[in-house]
Amino acid sequence: MNTTMQSQKKILIIGGPTASGKSSAAIECAKHFFCSEIISCDSAQVYKYMDIGTAKPTTEEMQGIKHHLIDFVLPDYNYTAANYKSDCKIAVDSIFAKDGLPIICGGTGLYLNSFLFDYNLGNCAENAKLRYELSILYDVKGSDFMHNLLKKCDIDAASRLHKNDKKRIVRALEICFSAKDSYTVKKNAATQQSSKYNYVFVVLTCDRQKLYSKIDSRVEEMIKKGLFEEVEKLLALGYGMQHKSMSAIGYKESYQYICGNINRQTAIDMIKQNTRNYAKRQITWFKSQKNVVFIDTEHTPINKIIELL
Repeated sequence: MNTTMQSQKKILIIGGPTASGKSSAAIECAKHFFCSEIISCDSAQVYKYMDIGTAKPTTEEMQGIKHHLIDFVLPDYNYTAANYKSDCKIAVDSIFAKDGLPIICGGTGLYLNSFLFDYNLGNCAENAKLRYELSILYDVKGSDFMHNLLKKCDIDAASRLHKNDKKRIVRALEICFSAKDSYTVKKNAATQQSSKYNYVFVVLTCDRQKLYSKIDSRVEEMIKKGLFEEVEKLLALGYGMQHKSMSAIGYKESYQYICGNINRQTAIDMIKQNTRNYAKRQITWFKSQKNVVFIDTEHTPINKIIELL
């Protein structure tokens, strides 16, 4: 499919912070438009066996709508933004071939930008040895030390990354140490370009306190459904904290509880707090994006999305 054809076809993107109702909105939109299929944009839902903690939609919740990029790699696979860029393009092209509407739904901004723009940061200056050494240094020296180190290398990246975001801080430092250009220069060079895709980008919003209440309720429901038991099964299968997938919110805290490092209630409280912090970073990211339409979930978002299309 050539670029001209791609630009004539439209993609719907439904973003928003965790627990904002993206999945249900995407399904309702898919039911409205002919041959619509949903493409997940969630860095945790790609993994098999990780269902409860990722709020992966069930078969019943999907309501017969085909979903892509959910539940398709094993937890020991190091899935990256570069993988997502390639896999998402395949899914979009397959939907375009049916004259359908691709609906990209999720809150992983890095993955979304990797697809929409020429965002190849995930492929830049890969240095597994350096990454491993930086990861160990993070564990030994702590988050404050590593965040301060990043400030010296790339103050812009450090200002956007939380000190506890080990994965991205390590990756940013890896790029700083192994490439001439900084993390920020490479990121900005990519995201300042225009996308070859014709898309409508909708972000669901709601009152901050209502969102936090939804997050807390969702975490409580995950616990009831068996989040801790799900993590125990993953550990029994041989998946552990050495795997990228297990660093996802809900899994790393559950691991600490199962290992006896923290008690049950502390684990639950940490999951809630870390999820709220993640939602705040998502909101900040969405606000920084261009050509985004914000829709309050209190005002029938489906009708407004349909109007936009």
